[in-house]
Amino acid sequence: MSSTAFKPARRPESRDRQDAVGTYLDEIGRIALLSREEEIALARQVQRYMQLLKTKEQAEQKQGPAPLSEARWADLAGISSLELRQICADGLAARRQLIEANLRLVVTIAKKYHKSGIHFLDLVQEGNLGLKRAVEKFDPTLGWRFATYAFWWIRQSIARAIGTQAGPIRLPANVAEKLQRVRRVERTLALRLDRPPKLTELAGALQMAPVHLQQLLTSAPRICSLESQVGSEGDLSLADLLVASGPGPLELAHQETLGGLLREVLKKLPAREERIVRLRYGLEDGRIYTQGEVAQLLGMSRSRVCQIESRAIRRLREPHNSASLRSYLQP
Repeated sequence: MSSTAFKPARRPESRDRQDAVGTYLDEIGRIALLSREEEIALARQVQRYMQLLKTKEQAEQKQGPAPLSEARWADLAGISSLELRQICADGLAARRQLIEANLRLVVTIAKKYHKSGIHFLDLVQEGNLGLKRAVEKFDPTLGWRFATYAFWWIRQSIARAIGTQAGPIRLPANVAEKLQRVRRVERTLALRLDRPPKLTELAGALQMAPVHLQQLLTSAPRICSLESQVGSEGDLSLADLLVASGPGPLELAHQETLGGLLREVLKKLPAREERIVRLRYGLEDGRIYTQGEVAQLLGMSRSRVCQIESRAIRRLREPHNSASLRSYLQP
């Protein structure tokens, strides 16, 4: 039998996945975007909720395995039980609204990695996890638009998935397919439960015996789990440290916000100054170059690049440029 005889059997699955992508894009395309004021209001509600969760977690760590009562939780937070329930309800609703309003941002970023070897919807799911974390960590008082801040978290989450799922260790095809299904279900449960699922919960969702799931998970060779918690508060994983070698979310937000403002005034600079500023702030090709890289690219010393960049920044601070731009360029 020729190899072409097997192709029709694969087509329905491919068509189903394509239909799923189309349906998902259609659904999120109907969700209204948020104004700056709406973002700030929702983010404040999320922050209050996250602060309550932190209070609860700290208290439970001190008192041991016994669950913390609602009355005790409210007392520790200095509010009534009614206020506690209201803040939690508002915070969860605000978090959901912020996530849903930015799902299109995840799709936009995931499209850049479509050749990674991981299915597009899996990339989107990974990006959604990063989006959720961005929502929980976003501080609206710092002045960034949420999408600018969330970009880093989404990209980090997708890059981490590519690094762990498309790595050099090759497994038998049937094992790899099962593990991919496990990871998809695990991500879905994590979003639904707001925490990593337990082995028994994951096994139930997969309709597998826990012992068989454990055997499957141990069949994938691991040197060290990238989800291993590090740091005194346990809110940082090994993967965070590995991926975070570039600019962090706040630094990236500053650079991108400044980048948008710079485009309005760069044409006023001499050509060499404009080129250096474009390279330094990622306006040339999307990549942010260090002063050393710019020096090598333009054939000059690093100190000379520093001098020219400083002169350009001084020009951009001149009164005839926008006040909003100057506020970002304060020394």
